[in-house]
Amino acid sequence: MKRSRRWLWIVAFLLLGAGGSFYYQDTLSDFIADLVERGRIATFGDPEKAATLAPTVPVALYFVSLEGEKLVRVQREIEEGGATLKTLRRALEALISGPSEGDAASPSVPPGVKIRAIFPGPDATLYVDFGRKFREAHPGGAWSEMLTSQAVANTVLGNFKDVFERVVILIEGQQAETIAGALTIAGALGFRDDIVAAAEAGFLPAPEPEAPPAPPAPVGVPAAEPQSPAGAPQVGPVGVPSRAEPVGPVGAPSGSR
Repeated sequence: MKRSRRWLWIVAFLLLGAGGSFYYQDTLSDFIADLVERGRIATFGDPEKAATLAPTVPVALYFVSLEGEKLVRVQREIEEGGATLKTLRRALEALISGPSEGDAASPSVPPGVKIRAIFPGPDATLYVDFGRKFREAHPGGAWSEMLTSQAVANTVLGNFKDVFERVVILIEGQQAETIAGALTIAGALGFRDDIVAAAEAGFLPAPEPEAPPAPPAPVGVPAAEPQSPAGAPQVGPVGVPSRAEPVGPVGAPSGSR
């Protein structure tokens, strides 16, 4: 009898322990996970705080204007790579990521393109090797291909002009003669400022101050007539013929025949 009671108590305790562990398993799991996370931070440091303390550098990225006619320069902060090529790679990765919502620009490089390699060459030339998506995902067109290739070259040379002077684009390890077949880009590319929009996103010039209005003339005193610039002929009111003799076409002799 005593032995049976003992087994009943043992079974009751086992059932109570199983029910308690089932009820508190989420709390226990969170407690253990919190202990593990604290130990990891104590050993290796907090990765979020380390990311916020990483130094950044400003770079100019070149995207395509909304009209698709020119490049637009946009200011961006990127994490410094410690070495020139690492920082340059991050600048090109930011270019591939595309513009932000407030940049008023379109992507200049197909999104998701992989950078296979970046390496310097002779005569201050940088070689940038893209994956095949650089060609396959491009919409094509001579002007669009030119803007894409120059966006890459301008991003490199506009930020690292003290190191590189020319850029050669490779696709899958081969020098690209064209991106999508409409424009030849064989050879090294230089920096081009003539295809960059004057009003650049992030670099908008300050508006010119308006000229103050002229003070009104005293009551009863007629306002002075506007004076023509020195050497310019006097022009009468609109609709009134001028007293000057009519001038013939350019190259025709003047005076009577």
